[in-house]
Amino acid sequence: MLDQLHLDHLCAVAFRSILSNSADAIDLEATTITMNTDSFLELIQKGYRVTLGAASTAVEAVQDPQRVSDEFSAIGSDWERLADKLEVRGALTEKEARDFVEGVTSQMPEPFRSASSPFTPGAPAEPPTVTTVATPVVDTELQAEVTSLTAELIAIRKEIEELKSKDS
Repeated sequence: MLDQLHLDHLCAVAFRSILSNSADAIDLEATTITMNTDSFLELIQKGYRVTLGAASTAVEAVQDPQRVSDEFSAIGSDWERLADKLEVRGALTEKEARDFVEGVTSQMPEPFRSASSPFTPGAPAEPPTVTTVATPVVDTELQAEVTSLTAELIAIRKEIEELKSKDS
């Protein structure tokens, strides 16, 4: 089972990875901070993937703690290598999740798929509308049967009440 030390270790790795990459993305000049947008987006994406990788590793550690422990023992305290490994695992998890969502949406019926899937390009803006008017259909034979059964039910209830009062 994943112990607190391993969990703290995973969180520290994710945090250090983000901080180590932020030094590349942030240019500190006197009192102003300027940021390259592309580098910032790459930093956010890497942090997201490292976090996904850490979460995936945590789930895997619950399932097979010995194997995960062996993997992390081999890495040791090389934070950059660990961050890279978690990023790769996170990217793989992200791809598997996307494939799963696309697989599920491809199995949905067409009206639902085009309306609900943001992954389907060129989805129609508005589904076609069909206008109908409902008219009640009264079947006289059915109505007579319902009335007859209702009367029969009332008679049975009265009979039950009479039997109950006789027994009391």
